Formats: sequence, C-alpha cells, structure tokens
Amino acid sequence: MIKCRAWAKHQNKMYSPEELSADGMTLDMNGRGLVNINGISNKLNEYDDNKNFIVELFIDSKDADGKEIFAGDKVKPITGHFNLYYGCVEDTAIVEMYEGGWFPFADNEDNAPYIGPHEVKIVGNIHEIPEG
Repeated sequence: MIKCRAWAKHQNKMYSPEELSADGMTLDMNGRGLVNINGISNKLNEYDDNKNFIVELFIDSKDADGKEIFAGDKVKPITGHFNLYYGCVEDTAIVEMYEGGWFPFADNEDNAPYIGPHEVKIVGNIHEIPEG
C-alpha cells in the first residue's frame, strides 16, 4: 500500500496516514483521491468525493529529525541554502514531484550539488504555512 496523508479542505485539517488507515481510507487506483476500502461508513468517507481532500504522498525519506517527508512539506536545509535552478538560491522549498524525481532533492538542471532529504528539516507544509 502506498503511504499518503490528506489535507481536508473543508476542515483545514491534515489527516495522517494512521488516521486514514484507521478509517479504511487509502489512495484510489488513479492516485488522485481517496477510497474507502472497508465499505462501511466512517468519519472521513462522508466527505469522500475527492473534492474535499488533497492527497499527498510519502516520498520514502525522512528529514534530519527522523520525520517522514511528504509531498507538500516545506523544508529548510540544516545549513546554508538551496541552490535550485539557474543560480536561484532559496532558504526553503516545497517538496513536489518534478520530472520523475522529488524536488528539491532531484537534479536541478544546473548540475549544481543538490541536497539530500536527511540534510533538511520540515518547517511546515503548503496548507498550514503558505509560501511567501
């Protein structure tokens, strides 16, 4: 089973993989929403029309503190900055799928050294700490 969490737009709340699992919710076959695998009513499936949830995948890596990193997390290098693309330097970055890899950990097109997940700390996510 693919590990994911879900942001409930209607509640402004993040549901952990454990909470989703406890309610029998998992990623649907097309990878874009949630499905109830128990077939019984629960607290989450009453909203399960895939318009109320933003599903974010676990990237199979942990940060420097051992916290699981998910798509949508805002991360900050332990030391220094991100050297992103075309000379762009940033203090934080949002984890997202980009051309087959997890940005900012995948190749940054400039062949500049890129940082590993174990060299960052999660400082929030795009829902609770908007970019800016």
